[in-house]
Amino acid sequence: MKRVFLLILLQAFAINVVLSQKTNEFGKPYTDGLIAVKGDKTGKWGFTDLKGKLVIPNKWKQARDFGEGLAAVMDETTNKWGFINTKGELVLPLKWSYATYFCEGLAAVRDASTKKWGFINKSGKLVIPCQWEFPSQFVDGLAKVCTDSKYGYIDKSGKLVIPCKWKEAENFSEGLAAVRDKSTRKWGFVNTKGELKISCKWSDAESFHKGVAKVENDDGEYLIDKNGKIVKILEEY
Repeated sequence: MKRVFLLILLQAFAINVVLSQKTNEFGKPYTDGLIAVKGDKTGKWGFTDLKGKLVIPNKWKQARDFGEGLAAVMDETTNKWGFINTKGELVLPLKWSYATYFCEGLAAVRDASTKKWGFINKSGKLVIPCQWEFPSQFVDGLAKVCTDSKYGYIDKSGKLVIPCKWKEAENFSEGLAAVRDKSTRKWGFVNTKGELKISCKWSDAESFHKGVAKVENDDGEYLIDKNGKIVKILEEY
């Protein structure tokens, strides 16, 4: 009996450790201790704690993970999005056709009539007008935005600080962001001033992590440093 109890205890501990190490849909740790889950029977969304206990009932048509104490949820009747707090209370009204994750105090929301995106603060005030497509969350004070199928970056005032001229772009990480040239279709990296610090010569590129980024071209995969120098060959084709 003691052995069975010990096994159950160890299994519960292992599950808790695994859950605590997970990251949410945005690649961020579950800092608010809650995970968006879809009910098997109801098909509606609620939130569990890291041990799997349901703490916010499954009542929403859709839900995003928590960020900075708030989570975007979709009402089943109106199909509009708003935000709840960690107690499950609706604190920002259901008025957006879509909403994302709070990061650096702002969350992207989509206007129902124009289908364009802007950003609200935690009081629900629209601080950046809905005029963009495909925005990212803010990282290092900048958010990726798109217009006319070209990407650039805005600051928290809504000012376009890096022109929309890239075919594709990724979030900033460690002061650099991967961008794809529209004509050559190759990837390079810009800094927060929009300066091209690593030339666009890669067929694929990932964000920097701990000083290196994974890149790829026709002859292999590599790790490069922030100067664009190859520091490790991962695979040669």
